[in-house]
Amino acid sequence: MRIVAAGFVSSAFIFQYIRELPSISLLCILLFIISLFYLINHKKLLGCSLTFVVNKKLLIFLLSAIFSCLYTTLFASSIINSRISTELEGKDIFVEGVVVNIPEAEADNWHFYLDVSKARGLENNIVSDTQIDLKGKIKLGWYRTDQLIEAGQTLHLRVRLKRPNGFMNQGGFDYEKWLFTQRVKATGYVRKSNKNMVVSQASWYSVDHFREKLQKKITLAIGDKPSTAIISALAIASRGDISDKQWSLFRQTGTSHLIAISGLHIGMVAGFSYLLVALIFWFFPVLYQYIPVRIAGAFLAIILATAYAILAGFTLPTQRSLIMVCGVVLALLQRQYLQPYKILSIAIILILLIDPFAAMTASFWLSFVAVILILLYVTKQQKKPRFSFISLQLMLSLGMFPLTILFFGTVSFISPIANLIAIPWVTIVIVPLVLLAMLFILFAPYLSEYLLQLASFNIDYLMKVLSYLNEFSYTSINLHSLSALQIFSLIITILFLFLPKKFPGKWLGLLLVIPVFISHPQNIKKQGEFEYTLLDIGQGLASVIKTKNHVLLYDVGPRVSQHFDTGRLVVVPYLKSRGIDHINKMVISHEDMDHRGGASAVLKDTIIDEVISSNMTFLPDIKKCLAGEYWQWDGVNFEFLSPDISFNKNLSNNNFSCVLKVSNKYHSLLLVGDIEKWTEKYLLAHQYEKLKSDVLLVPHHGSQTSSTEDFLDAVDPVLALNSRGYRNRFKHPASVVK
Repeated sequence: MRIVAAGFVSSAFIFQYIRELPSISLLCILLFIISLFYLINHKKLLGCSLTFVVNKKLLIFLLSAIFSCLYTTLFASSIINSRISTELEGKDIFVEGVVVNIPEAEADNWHFYLDVSKARGLENNIVSDTQIDLKGKIKLGWYRTDQLIEAGQTLHLRVRLKRPNGFMNQGGFDYEKWLFTQRVKATGYVRKSNKNMVVSQASWYSVDHFREKLQKKITLAIGDKPSTAIISALAIASRGDISDKQWSLFRQTGTSHLIAISGLHIGMVAGFSYLLVALIFWFFPVLYQYIPVRIAGAFLAIILATAYAILAGFTLPTQRSLIMVCGVVLALLQRQYLQPYKILSIAIILILLIDPFAAMTASFWLSFVAVILILLYVTKQQKKPRFSFISLQLMLSLGMFPLTILFFGTVSFISPIANLIAIPWVTIVIVPLVLLAMLFILFAPYLSEYLLQLASFNIDYLMKVLSYLNEFSYTSINLHSLSALQIFSLIITILFLFLPKKFPGKWLGLLLVIPVFISHPQNIKKQGEFEYTLLDIGQGLASVIKTKNHVLLYDVGPRVSQHFDTGRLVVVPYLKSRGIDHINKMVISHEDMDHRGGASAVLKDTIIDEVISSNMTFLPDIKKCLAGEYWQWDGVNFEFLSPDISFNKNLSNNNFSCVLKVSNKYHSLLLVGDIEKWTEKYLLAHQYEKLKSDVLLVPHHGSQTSSTEDFLDAVDPVLALNSRGYRNRFKHPASVVK
């Protein structure tokens, strides 16, 4: 079983890095050939006695790996083929479906998932009778509406959709991959229509509606407090209301895993269920005449553990946990000893059969590696008289070190201490209080409210302790810039440390960790060179200019909402991935939100010497950009060509954009923000000799108000770069600019 699981995991690992799906025909041929080898070698197929010197375990491994590749490829193809067609992108269609999650509200805006059952197009602004081939989950935003949206409702909506897409930046979150793992067929927003309506309210058996009701009861019992969001996460796996500040604290102290409903939580439910049955049988011994206590206890344990997993949204971590708990319970039921590694292998195989792309999530690798490390530790401790929780925690922190760097890019040195305090506090005190509150919430609301308030009290004090620990400035280090090779060397180092004590040269493995801390990301080495990176941030602009010893930001992208800030989601992760924590100048071309929205997030996480902009009101201590200002960094020339002090104040904000020329002996770059025709004419009249550039950032994302022929002739770029959103509502770039 372990060999089969290893084959499945190897296949899942390979799929992380391939760019195209493998050929189904080729995989079928390989599967047939290796199956034939296996049968001939071990079963003497058709009486053939020919044998090959091929290890049986190797053949099983290859069979399972290729089968997993084939299964995953078929699974992926079905997901890709079920996405919305490109012909329907950007067109208004009517969809009908059920709200399948707890909707997230922000002011008068809603974000939710809709499981589409019907879809129809529009012909001459009339709903067509022809069905559109679109079924499954879509992600929608409904903006500026007074409609109340609840989980489980059936809605009829006019929507505009596009295929799932995300940003592609170094160090950033892969949103498109996340949408793929969530089986999202399209994303979009609700359009105004008098036919937008609630077709029916949630049915009584709707799990999501029940989860939403529980969330409202939790909020009613505790009030609008920071701990309310954490209790909702522990009770029903609803983490949408956890603030960025709370997430930041959990990440910096290495305690984010405590917010997810884990195997420990589901195991506690199963254990309490079994104890409850045992207690009932103790009070009523006559029950032994009808059914053994172990059967009744196991039955209730599996039912309640499954119910809790469903209540938690049946997320990937809860699926894994439920499978492992059920495996243990069934083994106990049969009075058989089932090896932990066998249970783990079965759980891996089942998870990857249910969801082949579970391995694309960090939680898959983190949870299973953590279980393996715990099993290794327990096996090692069996020969010792005492079990040490402290040594276990230190071992886990060390063992998870490489994966933490790989997925999160930072390592918290305070994490072992924080977890020593937080793990028992959460698992022994907070989680039982929350679970008991959920149990009593229907038939004993006053007791439930008291338990929830007690849980809230404990969470508040836990957060204070974590905040205190986080005050130490040396608690974490940024390792986003480590290469895959460096992380691999860390993994080898960890493996060396887990070798037996008497293994020769065991401690020499520590030498492999030296390159991790002495190496630096690739920097510009020559005087006079510069590097320009235009970040992918959708509709807006964010870019980075790097010389040998200096860094300049030119715009930082939009901030649409609390949860969508490209400064935090794109710019800061990119800077960290390049090992940049100090910005010499941040230039905000003008005050439009799609250019300056991420400024606060960047200022919060990065040291910035000077902020420059054409507008001096949206941030404190801003220096105004003016034509003629010039400086030189490491042999690279920087000069503002616009705006001029004589500009009419009645001009649009776009025309006041800071126009920056960057050049060295060989190449030049012209950054123009959102300038329009008026400023282009000014530049032609006053800066004509300085406009010629090898690379031009297309003015105003390709709007028809810019990029006049005379201006483009004067710049005469070899390469033109445009920053615009996929299928953006402004339809940039305009056809006349193309």
